Amino acid sequence: MPAAWTRWLVILLPKPGQPTDLLGKRRDIYLQPHSLKLFMNGLKPEYDMTARRTMANSQAGFRPGRNAPESSLVLALQREQAVAERRPWYRGMIDFKGFFMSIVRTVQDETERRSGVRPEVTDAVLALHAALQVSYDTGAGLTPGVDSLKGVGQGDTDGPVRSMITLAALQKAVDWLVPGFRFAAPHGAAGMRVPQVFFADDGSFLCDDFGTLQTSSTSCQWWHDWRGWRSGWRRTARRRRGWERNG
Repeated sequence: MPAAWTRWLVILLPKPGQPTDLLGKRRDIYLQPHSLKLFMNGLKPEYDMTARRTMANSQAGFRPGRNAPESSLVLALQREQAVAERRPWYRGMIDFKGFFMSIVRTVQDETERRSGVRPEVTDAVLALHAALQVSYDTGAGLTPGVDSLKGVGQGDTDGPVRSMITLAALQKAVDWLVPGFRFAAPHGAAGMRVPQVFFADDGSFLCDDFGTLQTSSTSCQWWHDWRGWRSGWRRTARRRRGWERNG
């Protein structure tokens, strides 16, 4: 492969509301040569086809015709229905830290093969990533090149869809283990339970009781530890009753 394809420049963009003097609070974006982007675009249809087969219905990120507002609407409807029916509702939020670059490549390799990605496509991408060296633009100059040991490349053309393929397994585990919040349905129609909504790697778990919320967080914790991810939990449980607002 061309030597230029194995040398990536990383820029550290400030995040809104985060301190700019801490490099760990910045978003790392990996810049690729344009010729490499063209090559990865040639592989993208294979990954897109696999993603359509494997991604959970609760995933609204990186999908045609889907967006973040639909996930936000589900959260709003959960609260409104629980208040109207005067019953408890629980919600847990999860945000994977540095998700794209925390994915272990051996796990990604096995996930893609089990998901039906053609082996030659996976082999080509992993061979490229195994040869990568990255340099960071710190604002005071470039760092020496260092080996890139994990991740799918934040800024890589196929990085988002590849990460969604591996995240799909976690979402399916939650669908299987967690009943989810019971939503009302029109008269004569069956109700529906929704255990989670996701937009890319930002997710929310919706439950009727605290026990199932704990199940969702426990299953998620086990799954992401096994896959080498990092996640952040912060005071996620909410419980409301309609009459508590009026004392």
